[in-house]
Amino acid sequence: MSISNVFFSRPLSLMAAGVLLAACAATPPKPAVTLPAGFAGGAGDTTAASADWWQAFHDPVLDRMIARGLANNHDVRLALSRVQMARAGVMASDGRLLPGVALTGSESESRSGLPQPYKNGQPDTRATRVGAELNWELDLFGAARAARRAAKHDLLAAEAGTDGARLLVSGEIARQYYSLRGASERLQLLENILVTLRQTEALTRKREAAGLASPFDVDLASGERLNAEALQPQLSTLVSATRARLAVLLGQSPGQPLAELDDMPQSGAWPDPGAPATGQPADLLSRRPDLRAAEQQLAAESERLREARSNYLPKIFLSAVFGSEELTLNKVALSPVRYSNVAAAFSAPLFAGGRIRAGVQAQSAREQQALINYEKLILTAVEEVEVSLAAVKDERRRVGLLASAAGSRHQALKHGDSLYRAGQIDLLQLQTLQRAALAADQTLVESETQRALDTIRLHQSLGGGWQQPAADQAVSPAAAAPTSSQSPTSTPS
Repeated sequence: MSISNVFFSRPLSLMAAGVLLAACAATPPKPAVTLPAGFAGGAGDTTAASADWWQAFHDPVLDRMIARGLANNHDVRLALSRVQMARAGVMASDGRLLPGVALTGSESESRSGLPQPYKNGQPDTRATRVGAELNWELDLFGAARAARRAAKHDLLAAEAGTDGARLLVSGEIARQYYSLRGASERLQLLENILVTLRQTEALTRKREAAGLASPFDVDLASGERLNAEALQPQLSTLVSATRARLAVLLGQSPGQPLAELDDMPQSGAWPDPGAPATGQPADLLSRRPDLRAAEQQLAAESERLREARSNYLPKIFLSAVFGSEELTLNKVALSPVRYSNVAAAFSAPLFAGGRIRAGVQAQSAREQQALINYEKLILTAVEEVEVSLAAVKDERRRVGLLASAAGSRHQALKHGDSLYRAGQIDLLQLQTLQRAALAADQTLVESETQRALDTIRLHQSLGGGWQQPAADQAVSPAAAAPTSSQSPTSTPS
C-alpha cells in the first residue's frame, strides 16, 4: 500500500463512520421511574376504551354539548393551530437538506468622458447577465437531519397536545354540566323545603296567638326558615356561573342562552357509567396525551443536542453559478457569452471562545429538564388515577348509604301522612317529616353530583381512551360513531 493511500484511508474511514452515525436517530434517555404492576383500586386489566368516553353516561344533552364544544372551543382551535405551526417547522427543516436555487440577473453600464484613444484601454461597457445560482450545505454529519427529526417530534407533541386539549375541554364541559344539574336540582328541593318551613312558621305563630306555643318556638321556626333562605343565593350563583362557563366552553357569549339546556333533566335518576377499565400503570404512557407529548418533547431535545454537538465538526459548502452575459464595449455588441463558477468550501471550528461548548451544555440541560418533566408527569398521572379510583369507590358507597337513608325518610313520611290523616299526629310533626325527607334528597343529589364529577376525573386521569389521530385530522372525535365499551348500570351516579 502506498504512503498516500495510508494517509487518506484513515480520515476517509472516520468520515464514513461519522456519516453513518449521523444518519441514526438520537436515543433519548429513559425515565428513571419504577411503575407498579397494577393500580391499588384497579377495575380491570384491559386498555380498551372509547375516544368519546362521555357516551358511557348515555346523556344525549351531554353528547350534543361536547360535540359543539370540541368544534368551537378556543383551546381546541389553538391546539390545532399549534399543529399547523409544527407542520410548517417540519417543512422548514426539510428545506435544510436540499440545495437552494435562485435566479439571478443584473444589468450594468459604465461610461467615461475620456478621448477615444484612451477608451481603447478603458472602454465604455454595458453588460446584461442572467443566470442561476446554487448553494448547498452538505449534511455529512447529520446536523440538518437531527433538526428535521426534532421538528417531527415537535409535530407529534403538538398532535398529542391537541388530544390533550380535546380531553380537557370534554371533561370540563361534562363537569360543568353535571354541576349545573346538581345545583338546579338542589335549588328546586330547597324551594320545596322553604314551602314547608314557611307553613310551619305561620302555623307556629297561630299557635302562639292561641297560647299553645311560646315565642321561643316562633323564633326557632323563623330561624330555620331564614337559614334555609340563606342557601338560595349560593346555589343561584352556582347555577349562573356554570351556565356562563358552559357557554364559554362551547365558544359562545355567556349572555346567550344554551339551546341544549332546554332538554336537561330537572330531576330523576342520575347515570352511573361504572368504573372504566384502568389497565396497567405502564399503559398510561400511551393513553395519556400529556405523557405522549412529554415523551416526544424529550426526543426532540435529544435530537437538538445531537445537532448542537455537530457544531464541533466541519461544515462543507457547495456553490455554483451558471449564466449568460451580453457585453457591449464602446458601442460594439459582442456575442453572448456563457459563464460558470463552481466552488467547494469547508469551515472547521478552531477557536470559538467557548460558544460551541456553552451551546452544547445549554441543550444538554434542556434535555435533562425534559426528562425530569417526563418523570414528574408519569408519577403525577399514576397519582391521579389512584386518587380518582379511591374517590369513585368511596363516593359510590356513600351514594348507596344516602339512597337507603332517603328511602327510610320517605317511608317515614308515608307512615306519618297516614298517622296525620288518622289524627294521631299534628301538622307540625308531619311537616318535620317532610323537611327531613327533602333534606335527605338534597344530600343524595349532592353525593350523586360528586360521584359523577369523580367518574369524569377518573376518565380524564386514564387518558380518556384517545386514539392517536392522523397528522392532518381536524375533525372532532365527537362526530365519529360511538364505540364505547362500557355499559351503564341502573344505580344512580
